[in-house]
Amino acid sequence: MKMKLIVITVASLLCVANQSVACDFHGANFGVFGGFSAPITQSAAPPREQTLEVHHKSKMTTETGREVKIDVDYVLPLQYKNIVVEFEPSSNVSLSGEKKISPKALKGTHALYFTAISAGQHEIVVNVKANKNGEPYYSERRILIDAF
Repeated sequence: MKMKLIVITVASLLCVANQSVACDFHGANFGVFGGFSAPITQSAAPPREQTLEVHHKSKMTTETGREVKIDVDYVLPLQYKNIVVEFEPSSNVSLSGEKKISPKALKGTHALYFTAISAGQHEIVVNVKANKNGEPYYSERRILIDAF
């Protein structure tokens, strides 16, 4: 009987000692549920909301009468619908192509061609209109053109 008691006591102590060892993801205070390591807390963070992005050169210098190309890059997250990008040139700038596009791909590049008709400072206004989760979304950017 005494031997049985010794075996049970030793087995119990081994089980308790084995369970009190912390794994790599827990701190030294595992017995009181110490803090988690950085990878676990970072993965539990809520996802960052993606925004609609339109990128292009903000300033250009060109010769009068010469056709110039500007690449307009875009990234369209899924929560944005009915996206329209409009290009509105000032009076002395002529666009060669569509003044309004409705991109269908989630990511891409649109080639915008323009010609400055006279010397001076001009601009092309880039308007982005969309619906984000049922709410209207609007963004306005400018491309400044210095023609000589």
